[in-house]
This record gives sequence, C-alpha cells and structure tokens, in this order.
Amino acid sequence: FGAEVVARLALQEVQLALDRPREAVKEASLAIEVARKAKKERLIIAGLQASIAALLRAAGPANVRKAAGLAEELLALSRALGDAKEEALALLSLARVRVAKQEFEEGYSACEQALAAAKRSSCRRTEALVQKDTATALLAARMEMETALEAIEEAIQICSEIGDRPREIEARLLGASLYVQDDRLLDAISTGEQALTLARELRDRHLIKDCVDLIVQIRASDGQTEQALEVSQEELDLACAGENVDPHRHLAALQRMVSVQLTMEDPEGAKRSAEKALEIEIPDDKRVEALALQLMAEVHLTAKKFDQALNSATKAQSILQAEGDVKGVASVLQLVFDIHLEAGKENEALRARHALRLVYQAAGWRDEEATVLLSIAELLLQIRGPREALKPAREAVAIFQDIGEKSGEASAMLVLAQCQVTGKASTDALRSTVTARRLFQSLFDPAGEAQCLLTAAEVYSRNGAAEEAAKVAREAQKLCQKCSETKAEADCLQTLAFVRIGVLQREEENGRKPKAADIEQAISVVSELAAMLESVPDTEERRITCLSQLAGLRILSQDFEGSLKAAEQALELAVSIDRPLPMGQALLSLSEAHHSLGNAKDALQAAEDASSLFEQLGDTGLQEAAKQAIEQSKKPPPERRGTSAPSSAAPSTAAASKATSTVSYGSTQPPASSSNGATEFVARDMTFGGSSSSTTARRGGISTSIASAEQDTATARAAASLRGASPPSHAEPNQEKRRQQLLAAMEAKAAPKLEQQQQRGSPPTISQLRFVLKQVRPDWSPSELSLVQEKLAAIQVETPDDLFKQLATLGSRGVNQKLKDHGKRPMRKETLDALLEYGRKGSGTAP
Repeated sequence: FGAEVVARLALQEVQLALDRPREAVKEASLAIEVARKAKKERLIIAGLQASIAALLRAAGPANVRKAAGLAEELLALSRALGDAKEEALALLSLARVRVAKQEFEEGYSACEQALAAAKRSSCRRTEALVQKDTATALLAARMEMETALEAIEEAIQICSEIGDRPREIEARLLGASLYVQDDRLLDAISTGEQALTLARELRDRHLIKDCVDLIVQIRASDGQTEQALEVSQEELDLACAGENVDPHRHLAALQRMVSVQLTMEDPEGAKRSAEKALEIEIPDDKRVEALALQLMAEVHLTAKKFDQALNSATKAQSILQAEGDVKGVASVLQLVFDIHLEAGKENEALRARHALRLVYQAAGWRDEEATVLLSIAELLLQIRGPREALKPAREAVAIFQDIGEKSGEASAMLVLAQCQVTGKASTDALRSTVTARRLFQSLFDPAGEAQCLLTAAEVYSRNGAAEEAAKVAREAQKLCQKCSETKAEADCLQTLAFVRIGVLQREEENGRKPKAADIEQAISVVSELAAMLESVPDTEERRITCLSQLAGLRILSQDFEGSLKAAEQALELAVSIDRPLPMGQALLSLSEAHHSLGNAKDALQAAEDASSLFEQLGDTGLQEAAKQAIEQSKKPPPERRGTSAPSSAAPSTAAASKATSTVSYGSTQPPASSSNGATEFVARDMTFGGSSSSTTARRGGISTSIASAEQDTATARAAASLRGASPPSHAEPNQEKRRQQLLAAMEAKAAPKLEQQQQRGSPPTISQLRFVLKQVRPDWSPSELSLVQEKLAAIQVETPDDLFKQLATLGSRGVNQKLKDHGKRPMRKETLDALLEYGRKGSGTAP
C-alpha cells in the first residue's frame, strides 16, 4: 500500500509539472483512497496535502471549496498525531485555501497559528516556510505591507542561517515583489540581484531564469528598458561562457533577449538573437531546436512576415510531434493559430484549432479537448454563424458531462446558449442558461450565475421585453457585488446600458421620438458604468466607448454642454492610451458635441482629425463615417427644445435607412468576460436585426455620436481573446510606431483650444512650454499638445521653468503623483525624463 501511495503522489507531481492540475487531483485522490484502506495516518496526511495543492492549482470555486474541506480534515489528523511540525504544515494548507477564497484575514490568522506551531516544533525550515506564506497572504490581500516585509525578511534570515539556498532565493524573489508593491523599486532590484547571485552559485537554471525574469520585468515596467537589456545581455554572456555551456540556460537567455528587444522596437536585434538560438544544438534533445524555431516564428509574426513565421512554426511542430511532446505541439499550434488570425486567414486559424483538438484527442486529454471545442465553437460563431457553432459546443458539453467536470460543463452550456441566442432560438437559449445557472449554483460560483443571467437578459431584450431584461441584469449585478467581482459587475452594467439604449434605438427605427424618461434611464445607467470603469484596471477602451455613448445621449436630451464634457473626457483618455481606433471614435463624438453647440470650426477640426486617422488605417467604412461627420459639421446646429424646426442632428428614418450601418447608440455588444475561471465567450452579436460588419457607415440621430470604429475595436478585442495565452512578444502591436504614423496626417489640420487662446492674446509662456513639449515629443499632434498643457496647468506648470523646477525637485515619479492627486492621468516616465534632460541642456525656451 505504501509503495502505491508513493507512486501515486509521484504521478501527481508529474501532472502538476505538466500543468495538468485536474489529472493531478485524480492521482492524489487515488493516493488518499489507498492510504485510507491501509489506515496509515501519515500517508493520508501526505495525500491530503498533495490533493489540496492540486485543487488550488486547478482553481475554480468548486475546487477551492473541496480543498477547504480537505484542509479541515488534514488539520484534525495532524493535531491528533500530536506532531507540531505536521500541524504547522496543515495550518499552512488551510491558510492557502483561505487566501484562495479571498478570506484574507482568516488566512493571515491561520498563518499566525502555523508560526506558533512551527516554533513549538523547533523546525526552522518549517518556520521559514510559514513566514514566506504569511508574506504571500498579506501580499495577496494588499494589506499590512510592513508586516509582510517583516515576515519575508525573517524567512530570508532563517533560510540563510540554516543554509537552505533554494528557499532563500524563493523568499528573496517574493521580497522583491513586496518591495515593488510598496513602490520601493531600488530595494526590489537589490533583493532580486542578491537572489540572482545565489542562484548562479547553485547553477540552477530554473531559479536563475526566475531571478533574471523578475529583475528585467521590474526595470522594464519602470521604463528602464536599457537597463533591462543590460541585465539580459549579462545573463546571455554568462550563459554561453566557459566550456560546459548549459544549452537550456543559453536558450532561455536568448528568449529573454528577444522579448526585451521587441519591447524596445528592435526587430532586427530580435531576429539576430533568434538566429543565435537556432545555432544551439543538443544531439539527444531536439526540443531545443524546436523552441528556437518557435522563437523565430514569433519574431517573424511581430514583423508581420506571416509566411516565414508559418514556415518556422511548422518545422517546430514536426520536431515536437516526432518527440511525442504533446504540450509542446499544443503550444506551437497555438502560435500557428495566432499567425493565421493575425494574417486575417480565419479559415486557416480554424484548421489549426481542429488540429489541436486531434492532438488532445489522441493523447486522451479529454478536458483539454473539450476546451478546444469551445474555442472552435466561438470562432465559428464569429466567422460562420450559429448553425455551424452549435455542433462543437454540444460536443464540448457532452465531454464535460462524461468526465464529470461540472465547471467545464457549466461554461460550455453558456457558450451553447450564446450560439442559440445568436441563432434566435430564444426558448432553447433560456433553457440552456437555466441549466448552466443550476450548475454554477452547485459550484457556489455567483460570477458564473451572473453570466447566465446576462445571457438571459440578452434574450429578453432581443424579444422586446426591456423591463424584464433590465430586472435580470440588475439581479446579476447584485450577485457580482456580493462576491466582489468588479469586472463582472461592469459587464452587468454594460448589458443594462445595452438594454436601455436598445429601447431608444427601436423608437427611432420606428419613426418615433424617444421618451424623455427612457433617455434619462439610459443616461443614468451609462453614467453609472462610466464612473465604475474609472476604477477598474485595463478597461480604458470600454470607458472611451461608454463616454462616447454618454456624449450622444446627452445630445438627445439637449444637454449639449454635458455632451461636450463627456466627449472631451473620451478624447483625453484615448490620447493617453495611444490607440487610433478609440481616438477616432472620441474625435467623432467631439465633433458632434461641438456641432450641437454651434462650434462649427471645432466640429470640423475634430471630424477632419478623425478622417486622417481612419485614412491611415485604410478602412473605407470608418472613412465614410468621418466624411458624414465632416458634412454634418458644416450644417446648422440642431434646434433647441421647444422649436418646431426639424433637427439636423436627427435625420428621418427613411434617410437613415439608406445608410449601411446597423450600429446605433454605440456598442450593443456587452463584453465577454471570464470570472473565476469561467470560459470567456466572444463574438456576442447583440445588435438589433443587424449585420455584423465592422466597417460600415454611421446612421443618423443619436447613432452619429458613436463611430463605427467601436465595432472594429470590439472585433479586434474578440479576436485577441480567441488567441488565449499568446506570447507577449506579439500579443501587442507596436502602438508607438503606429501612433506616429497615424497622427502625422493630423499635424497640419488640428487647431486646439490653446492655440485659439494664444490668438486671442494668451500669455507667450504657453507657446514657450508648447515649444519645449514639441521638441521632446515631435510625434505629438496639436490636440495632444493641448491636452498635455491643460494637464500640466493643473499642477501649476505653465512655463518651461515651472516644468524643469518640478521635475528636478520631485522627479518623474513625484510629478506623476501630483497629476494623480489632481485627478489627471500620469505621463510616461520616459517622456518626463526626456523633458528633464532637455531642460538640463539649457534649451528651455522657444527661439
């Protein structure tokens, strides 16, 4: 019995190493079953510890809940043995479960109890482990940073005293992360470098990789890209020095170099590094060659050389297939999928997905096979429609049911429901959402329940039952609030906004004037969403869309000043993230807002700026939208409420019907989300009776406030979500280079407010500051320069001397903190550093 338990636990560790936690859970469960038959308490304890670790890796509410039950049993058994060390380890497992459940105070309490038990056991190694987990719990909770730092420093000291170098390195890496969280970057880098020194002494390539990766990440995130490159180059030099070169370490160093070089927009340097990787040879291990080929494929993909990328990826795939490396083949097929998707070859991308399904099917990895089937269903839904998407969705449901994976089954039922919604099978869709919700309830997953309710709300809204849809969306919002799922709550509000805006859209399409009460309800919900998104990270594009919607709605309610304010906020945010499509969308909203106020010159300028952006993108539909905005800006502004003249901003339904767009009132596509591990589903066609084309002209009325660029953004976001975990080297486009190209055409056309103020006699210091900004950032357009000047004025910077004095005194970090304190978005560190350097050279004024 003992040998079988040990073998099962060894298999569990292998499965975790392969990143297959569900299989690891099965092995650990079998080990526990055998240990119970043998009635061996210590073997049961070992099995429980392994099972808890695997369940926490598998994640998901159901797995965490099961882990909590096992942790309580583990603690009871350990205490019954009277072994303080085992009790400390059991309390540690309980603490990890509490943290996974986001019960941070309970997790910290369990850590304190574990520390007391570890001290009773006189086992310093266990004490160090507890201190490290205490710091981890506090880091996860973002609370008591000083206590967390004290705990990790104690762990480092103990590991150093007992000579446990691997644990000391792990503790130092965690300490570096804590220092980053505490905004102490110098301490973070110092701690990381100390860990790296120890790792190099041990010659442990895995720990070396972790240390170098962390240091590079810290420096790069702080804008220290040159220093990040130096660290990467140093590791590369050491990795290939001497006679006994570790080829795996050498390859890891070159992979890192490629990543940094691509970040620094050095594609040629990245290509040279990838070519060096291809020179590495290991006679008995062809996988190194495959990884080098995969690296080259990623470099080619970043350079948009799709044929070369595909060629390298195909070679890598052949090698890994010959080696029988299922995980490696899957990784390459993911890259092949990315290449085809980036090249716009959706059918080829679909073939890559089918190939991946066959790989998992042949390996017997049924849960992975079902997950790929869901991805296939989502892609088919996007490119071919619901009829073809239904089959793989149903297959995925069947597989998850067969293997007893309720979490996967629930997510698959949601995808199936989405296919049915898009196919207008309302009854089937509601039935599927009910089934999925019951599954999520059994898993204690309120976020999953909320997704089911949102899909049901979509069905009700499509069938004209707006109040029922709104009621269901609010119920979903309450569920998200209970479990503190902020992003999921934002999805609920966006669905609610979709419902309220849909009411206005239907009124307009039927030739009726929307009711004032309906308009106010829409404004209220969209305003609530805009306010919420401000505090949710990584939702800038959604907030830009939301503010553009709000600008259009306020025009409909004849709150023209409010419309202008919302449009200006959208533009400022779009400029700050340097993305052309949101910028164009915001400019069109700004044009309409200015037109409604009678500011013909400003309206025309904004529309022409948008046109220049869209012309560079080469999108005829967006150019047509901008063209309509230019023509609209030349017409008289809309009549104020109470007059009988028809509004020029609201063309008749007959006129609107001539337009090719089916997009109205902004986005009618609530975002796909994946809370608590629920499968993210994409391409949710939530337009009313419309085409899914993303490059169509805008229609009249309130719809003129939202650019068709929004649909392009949603489509691009959907395509990105289909890719899964794409390598960072090619997941993000070169935004800075694209922005320079896109905004170059705007330079001669824009006429921002500050320039107009100068013409009316504003102080000459404004033009001097503008000159300095332009010298340091020649790629900035007049509109961007004006926004930056307004931002700096909020912190009393109106002259070059003001700027240089604050930068010299506070540094870039201090200036950005002041901007944050005044409600302004911070500027890039590289820009502020360049401005300070410019000032030190004594070139601070205009000639």
